[in-house]
Amino acid sequence: MKPFCSGGTEDLEAFRRIQGNELTPEMLNPFYFREPLAPLIAARMAREKIQRKAVIRSIRMAQQRCECLLVEGVGGVLVPIGDNFSVADLVASLKCEVLVVARNEVGTLNHTFLTLEALRHRGVRRVKVVLMEQSQPDFSSKTNLSVIGETIVNISVYSLPYIQGGERFCAEELTRCKKTKKTLARIMRPDSFKSVDRTAAKAAKRKTAKRKVSR
Repeated sequence: MKPFCSGGTEDLEAFRRIQGNELTPEMLNPFYFREPLAPLIAARMAREKIQRKAVIRSIRMAQQRCECLLVEGVGGVLVPIGDNFSVADLVASLKCEVLVVARNEVGTLNHTFLTLEALRHRGVRRVKVVLMEQSQPDFSSKTNLSVIGETIVNISVYSLPYIQGGERFCAEELTRCKKTKKTLARIMRPDSFKSVDRTAAKAAKRKTAKRKVSR
Protein backbone atom coordinates (compact mmCIF):
# COMPACT_ATOMS: atom_id res chain seq x y z
CA MET A 1 0.00 0.00 0.00
CA LYS A 2 0.96 3.64 -0.38
CA PRO A 3 -0.44 5.45 2.68
CA PHE A 4 0.59 8.89 1.41
CA CYS A 5 0.30 10.10 -2.16
CA SER A 6 0.79 13.68 -3.28
CA GLY A 7 0.34 14.89 -6.84
CA GLY A 8 0.13 12.22 -9.54
CA THR A 9 -1.56 8.85 -9.07
CA GLU A 10 0.53 6.78 -11.50
CA ASP A 11 1.99 4.71 -8.64
CA LEU A 12 -1.46 3.89 -7.29
CA GLU A 13 -2.65 2.74 -10.69
CA ALA A 14 0.43 0.53 -11.07
CA PHE A 15 -0.12 -0.98 -7.61
CA ARG A 16 -3.72 -1.80 -8.45
CA ARG A 17 -2.68 -3.60 -11.64
CA ILE A 18 0.04 -5.59 -9.88
CA GLN A 19 -2.15 -6.85 -7.03
CA GLY A 20 -5.33 -7.30 -9.03
CA ASN A 21 -7.34 -4.79 -6.97
CA GLU A 22 -6.82 -6.88 -3.83
CA LEU A 23 -7.11 -3.72 -1.71
CA THR A 24 -9.82 -1.12 -2.11
CA PRO A 25 -8.64 2.32 -3.29
CA GLU A 26 -9.22 3.67 0.22
CA MET A 27 -7.06 0.92 1.76
CA LEU A 28 -4.39 1.28 -0.88
CA ASN A 29 -4.08 5.03 -0.32
CA PRO A 30 -5.88 6.47 2.71
CA PHE A 31 -4.17 9.89 2.53
CA TYR A 32 -4.15 11.68 -0.83
CA PHE A 33 -3.26 15.33 -1.50
CA ARG A 34 -3.24 17.23 -4.77
CA GLU A 35 -0.09 19.25 -4.13
CA PRO A 36 3.21 17.33 -4.64
CA LEU A 37 4.55 18.16 -1.17
CA ALA A 38 5.55 16.40 2.02
CA PRO A 39 2.42 15.04 3.76
CA LEU A 40 2.62 17.53 6.65
CA ILE A 41 2.70 20.54 4.30
CA ALA A 42 0.20 19.13 1.80
CA ALA A 43 -2.23 18.37 4.64
CA ARG A 44 -1.90 21.90 6.01
CA MET A 45 -2.65 23.38 2.60
CA ALA A 46 -5.75 21.18 2.46
CA ARG A 47 -6.65 22.28 6.01
CA GLU A 48 -6.33 18.73 7.26
CA LYS A 49 -4.30 17.09 10.00
CA ILE A 50 -2.65 13.66 9.86
CA GLN A 51 -2.78 11.78 13.14
CA ARG A 52 -0.29 8.98 13.82
CA LYS A 53 -3.00 6.72 15.27
CA ALA A 54 -5.10 7.13 12.11
CA VAL A 55 -2.15 6.18 9.90
CA ILE A 56 -1.34 3.09 11.95
CA ARG A 57 -5.01 2.07 12.01
CA SER A 58 -5.24 2.28 8.20
CA ILE A 59 -2.10 0.17 7.79
CA ARG A 60 -3.33 -2.49 10.24
CA MET A 61 -6.65 -2.69 8.39
CA ALA A 62 -4.86 -3.37 5.11
CA GLN A 63 -2.60 -5.88 6.86
CA GLN A 64 -5.60 -8.00 7.80
CA ARG A 65 -6.34 -8.49 4.10
CA CYS A 66 -2.83 -9.61 3.17
CA GLU A 67 -0.45 -12.47 3.72
CA CYS A 68 2.40 -10.00 3.32
CA LEU A 69 1.97 -6.23 3.22
CA LEU A 70 4.50 -3.83 1.71
CA VAL A 71 4.07 -0.27 2.94
CA GLU A 72 5.75 2.37 0.79
CA GLY A 73 7.28 5.34 2.55
CA VAL A 74 7.28 8.90 1.29
CA GLY A 75 10.49 10.72 0.50
CA GLY A 76 13.21 9.99 3.07
CA VAL A 77 12.80 8.65 6.59
CA LEU A 78 12.95 12.14 8.12
CA VAL A 79 10.17 13.56 5.94
CA PRO A 80 7.50 15.01 8.28
CA ILE A 81 4.11 13.31 8.11
CA GLY A 82 2.24 15.12 10.87
CA ASP A 83 2.97 17.35 13.82
CA ASN A 84 6.01 15.96 15.66
CA PHE A 85 6.35 12.69 13.76
CA SER A 86 8.21 11.59 10.65
CA VAL A 87 8.40 8.51 8.44
CA ALA A 88 11.05 7.06 10.77
CA ASP A 89 8.80 7.61 13.79
CA LEU A 90 5.97 5.80 12.00
CA VAL A 91 8.27 2.88 11.16
CA ALA A 92 9.31 2.63 14.81
CA SER A 93 5.65 2.60 15.90
CA LEU A 94 4.82 -0.20 13.45
CA LYS A 95 7.72 -2.35 14.73
CA CYS A 96 8.15 -3.77 11.25
CA GLU A 97 11.05 -4.91 9.10
CA VAL A 98 12.43 -2.18 6.85
CA LEU A 99 13.69 -2.13 3.27
CA VAL A 100 15.82 0.93 2.60
CA VAL A 101 15.63 1.44 -1.16
CA ALA A 102 18.26 3.70 -2.72
CA ARG A 103 19.47 4.65 -6.19
CA ASN A 104 22.74 2.99 -7.07
CA GLU A 105 24.59 6.15 -8.06
CA VAL A 106 27.02 8.71 -6.69
CA GLY A 107 25.81 10.15 -3.36
CA THR A 108 23.95 7.04 -2.26
CA LEU A 109 26.53 6.14 0.42
CA ASN A 110 25.89 9.30 2.43
CA HIS A 111 22.11 9.09 1.98
CA THR A 112 21.99 5.42 2.92
CA PHE A 113 24.21 5.76 5.99
CA LEU A 114 22.20 8.77 7.24
CA THR A 115 18.97 6.82 6.74
CA LEU A 116 20.27 3.81 8.67
CA GLU A 117 21.53 6.09 11.45
CA ALA A 118 18.13 7.79 11.77
CA LEU A 119 16.40 4.40 12.00
CA ARG A 120 18.85 3.05 14.57
CA HIS A 121 18.35 6.19 16.66
CA ARG A 122 14.68 5.21 16.94
CA GLY A 123 15.41 1.60 17.84
CA VAL A 124 14.75 0.19 14.37
CA ARG A 125 17.21 -2.66 13.87
CA ARG A 126 15.77 -5.16 11.38
CA VAL A 127 16.80 -3.55 8.11
CA LYS A 128 17.91 -4.50 4.60
CA VAL A 129 19.27 -2.24 1.87
CA VAL A 130 18.16 -2.55 -1.75
CA LEU A 131 20.08 -0.65 -4.43
CA MET A 132 18.16 0.06 -7.63
CA GLU A 133 20.30 0.18 -10.75
CA GLN A 134 19.90 3.25 -12.98
CA SER A 135 19.28 3.50 -16.72
CA GLN A 136 22.73 5.07 -17.10
CA PRO A 137 25.02 3.69 -14.34
CA ASP A 138 27.82 5.95 -13.15
CA PHE A 139 31.29 4.92 -11.95
CA SER A 140 30.23 4.60 -8.30
CA SER A 141 27.55 2.00 -9.09
CA LYS A 142 30.29 -0.66 -9.34
CA THR A 143 31.40 -0.22 -5.73
CA ASN A 144 28.41 1.11 -3.73
CA LEU A 145 27.00 -2.30 -2.84
CA SER A 146 30.28 -3.70 -1.52
CA VAL A 147 31.11 -0.52 0.43
CA ILE A 148 27.74 -0.51 2.22
CA GLY A 149 28.15 -4.21 3.04
CA GLU A 150 31.65 -3.63 4.42
CA THR A 151 30.77 -0.52 6.43
CA ILE A 152 27.53 -1.69 8.06
CA VAL A 153 28.23 -5.03 9.71
CA ASN A 154 25.43 -7.62 9.89
CA ILE A 155 23.24 -6.11 7.19
CA SER A 156 22.09 -7.61 3.88
CA VAL A 157 22.53 -5.48 0.76
CA TYR A 158 20.87 -6.37 -2.55
CA SER A 159 20.83 -5.02 -6.07
CA LEU A 160 17.91 -4.99 -8.49
CA PRO A 161 18.13 -4.17 -12.21
CA TYR A 162 16.76 -1.00 -13.76
CA ILE A 163 13.05 -1.30 -14.57
CA GLN A 164 11.36 0.83 -17.18
CA GLY A 165 8.66 2.98 -15.58
CA GLY A 166 5.67 4.86 -16.91
CA GLU A 167 2.92 3.15 -18.84
CA ARG A 168 5.07 0.07 -19.52
CA PHE A 169 5.41 -0.74 -15.82
CA CYS A 170 3.72 -4.04 -14.97
CA ALA A 171 4.16 -7.14 -12.81
CA GLU A 172 5.77 -9.09 -15.66
CA GLU A 173 8.64 -6.60 -15.87
CA LEU A 174 9.38 -7.08 -12.18
CA THR A 175 9.59 -10.85 -12.41
CA ARG A 176 10.73 -11.46 -15.97
CA CYS A 177 14.13 -12.99 -15.31
CA LYS A 178 14.85 -15.83 -12.88
CA LYS A 179 17.66 -13.90 -11.21
CA THR A 180 15.37 -11.02 -10.28
CA LYS A 181 12.70 -13.40 -8.98
CA LYS A 182 15.22 -15.17 -6.77
CA THR A 183 16.56 -11.87 -5.47
CA LEU A 184 13.06 -10.62 -4.66
CA ALA A 185 12.35 -13.88 -2.81
CA ARG A 186 15.46 -13.43 -0.65
CA ILE A 187 14.62 -9.79 0.03
CA MET A 188 11.08 -10.61 1.12
CA ARG A 189 11.90 -13.46 3.50
CA PRO A 190 10.85 -12.08 6.92
CA ASP A 191 13.11 -14.48 8.81
CA SER A 192 16.19 -13.23 6.94
CA PHE A 193 16.19 -9.72 8.40
CA LYS A 194 19.26 -9.34 10.57
CA SER A 195 19.25 -7.07 13.59
CA VAL A 196 21.77 -4.30 12.98
CA ASP A 197 23.32 -3.37 16.30
CA ARG A 198 25.85 -0.58 16.51
CA THR A 199 27.76 -2.13 19.43
CA ALA A 200 28.01 -5.47 17.67
CA ALA A 201 29.17 -3.74 14.50
CA LYS A 202 31.98 -1.96 16.36
CA ALA A 203 33.05 -5.20 18.05
CA ALA A 204 33.13 -7.00 14.71
CA LYS A 205 35.27 -4.24 13.22
CA ARG A 206 37.72 -4.46 16.13
CA LYS A 207 38.04 -8.22 15.65
CA THR A 208 38.69 -7.72 11.94
CA ALA A 209 41.36 -5.11 12.69
CA LYS A 210 43.08 -7.44 15.17
CA ARG A 211 43.15 -10.27 12.64
CA LYS A 212 44.76 -7.98 10.09
CA VAL A 213 47.41 -6.84 12.56
CA SER A 214 48.25 -10.42 13.62
CA ARG A 215 48.72 -11.44 10.01
